[in-house]
Amino acid sequence: MVAKKFLAKFPKVPSCMLGVACQTENKCGKFSLDASNGPMAIQTIYAGNVFEIDVLTEIDGIGTLEVYMGGVTKNKTNMLAVYNAQTSASYLPQQFKYPLKTYLLTRGKASISITRDTDEFGKTKDFGRKGFIASTSYSQLDDYQLAYGNISAPNGFSSAKFKLRFINADMTGITMMYIVGYQNGETVFEKDYNSTVLPDLNKDIFITGDRFEMVYDNSDFPYQQKISPTRGVYMTFEVIKNACSSNVELFLVITLIFIGALRFSDI
Repeated sequence: MVAKKFLAKFPKVPSCMLGVACQTENKCGKFSLDASNGPMAIQTIYAGNVFEIDVLTEIDGIGTLEVYMGGVTKNKTNMLAVYNAQTSASYLPQQFKYPLKTYLLTRGKASISITRDTDEFGKTKDFGRKGFIASTSYSQLDDYQLAYGNISAPNGFSSAKFKLRFINADMTGITMMYIVGYQNGETVFEKDYNSTVLPDLNKDIFITGDRFEMVYDNSDFPYQQKISPTRGVYMTFEVIKNACSSNVELFLVITLIFIGALRFSDI
């Protein structure tokens, strides 16, 4: 990790910048940011694969964290997310694509944990989780716009209600997208989109199951001989507890107690 001074021309530009590189599927580490004397940031770059993904898993401390595709900009048009460190738990883990990502702490002191183990993005700690799935270079016209998410119900629970909403989706040319919901390995929801079957923007989609999967691709995968440049996709999601959500571990404990009581009554 290399630190260097960053000459600030604008109020929000960090006074100090740290550069971070880590390998695919590896835990990058926990990084401390101190914005007591001015904004401070770290930047992550791809190690060998331009499509490597960061997963922000934790923000610990006090302050405001802004996440950018690329560098910090004055107009913030490339800012993907902003977090209050003290209330960020329900918004994590969150994945970020793009070859260069900037994590800017504008005030306070906090540490952030980042991994390149993309499976971490799919893990839900508790109900009430909110997040988004965005393509590689969302909002920019680009030849390679890929988006993928596989989000599960909280560990130990048999199901959840997933609320999805498309904010933007460029379905130009051969671009394809689909959403599939699962329960115990069985498909319970399926929807395909293309240039003629467009998703409804800013309308909620509800799926009840133990996980859902979303894929967006602007190439003729798996051949990738043709590409339709697009501005990508941005979809929000929320993991909600429903009447059918049951704690599997608690159910097993109650069952064992019940069986034990029956055996005791037979003595």
